[in-house]
Amino acid sequence: MESNHPGARLVVRVTAWDAAGAYDASAFGSTGATIAPMGSGPLTALSVSYLRLEAGGRLGRHPASGRQWLLVVSGTGEAIGAEGEPVSIAAGTLVAWSTGEMHETRTEAGLTALILEGGDWQPLQPWHWLAEGESREPWEALLCEADEDAAHRATYRGRGRLLVRRHEDGEPVVEALWGEEPDGPELLSVAVAERLRGFGLGTEAVQRVARDVASRGGRTLAVATTPDGLGFYLRLGFRPVGVRRDAFRAGTVVERGVVIRDQVVLQASLPLAGADR
Repeated sequence: MESNHPGARLVVRVTAWDAAGAYDASAFGSTGATIAPMGSGPLTALSVSYLRLEAGGRLGRHPASGRQWLLVVSGTGEAIGAEGEPVSIAAGTLVAWSTGEMHETRTEAGLTALILEGGDWQPLQPWHWLAEGESREPWEALLCEADEDAAHRATYRGRGRLLVRRHEDGEPVVEALWGEEPDGPELLSVAVAERLRGFGLGTEAVQRVARDVASRGGRTLAVATTPDGLGFYLRLGFRPVGVRRDAFRAGTVVERGVVIRDQVVLQASLPLAGADR
């Protein structure tokens, strides 16, 4: 089982139910419930437990001690939150509980699940390519954050293929845009919400764009960036091929106290190194 957390993989293997720490849960009226704590994983403040509910079992109604998720691995059942309405759950269902929220889980057929707890874990919705006609407005703020010069942004705004990802709560957190330019496919914009930077989301976005371009017959992918972005793209296998003079209006882009006017153009052959992951 691998987590959806950006930039990290949490691999959980349960080999036997006689593992140290496994116990039968009976608190809050629970019946037929066995929990095996798996310890804290490499994700920030995330603890993981494996839950098994026997047929007819129930993990009784109780408050969540912190932000909590239930990821069903097998079987079927019902989850009941603060509102008291049962929701059907099955393998692959991810249920979220807020800190202090009263909740319970029950099953007629039996189920197994992972219980994930941790205030800083960030579950994200799947990556999504916007379809033609689908609104791009929710990602405008990220586009602006990636490119402060409105005039420059207007040269590609509203066109190209836009890859996006939302947080579990619906907040837009990643965007990557590419288009067919006169010199070939070009990555036009990449942005990650500030609170989720450093977890590999930007890298994964570029890799997914590279795969998309290659699937459409593209053999190279270009990108034009400022000095602050050079290291990121060089690590992904891009190499400098030119400079775009006066790409930005004076004073609109400032990095480390320096006014930036030009862009460095880089290019990579496809498939991009590491893009097959």
